[in-house]
Amino acid sequence: AQKALTAIMEGVIITSKTNAPIQAALYAAGLVANETYTLQAEAEAITAEQLQTGTSYTTSIFYSQKNSITHFEEFKYFTGITTVQTYLFYYCSSMTVIELPETIIAIESNAFYNCSKLESINIPSGVTNIASSAFTGSGNMKQVHINDFSSWCKINFASVTSTPFNLGTGEANFYINGEKIVD
Repeated sequence: AQKALTAIMEGVIITSKTNAPIQAALYAAGLVANETYTLQAEAEAITAEQLQTGTSYTTSIFYSQKNSITHFEEFKYFTGITTVQTYLFYYCSSMTVIELPETIIAIESNAFYNCSKLESINIPSGVTNIASSAFTGSGNMKQVHINDFSSWCKINFASVTSTPFNLGTGEANFYINGEKIVD
């Protein structure tokens, strides 16, 4: 019986216990087969267009859960996504941490609009463009993680509201490969 349970649980990255609002949004959108868990293979097959089905903030699958989402570290497994689309995490004002997939190359405008409690984000090395207002209203940032400083320097930041350091406390720390950069 224990062996069967292990086989069932292998590959599970999100459950209704570990991240209920994300699991609920994925299931309601028909992107995962089971109401109580998401497999890594399912996450890898999801595209940006499936998460953001239109051009309005209400067309993000996460919009109905915006007040309940507190974290989304599992986003790193969504490797079929190359763009954090406009309004994808619009008003996810309780989200404190997100881990972007390494496949991300662009962050569009208002992607993290008013994620007012967002404290930690990683910016993958492949990101080349961050649109204006991508981080508007997200002024609580404490940690920005990157893997490669030269890649960071090549990002086209459309405006001051493009950078996760844009506003707020001014207390954000920069981390390269997990090490805090100090004066």
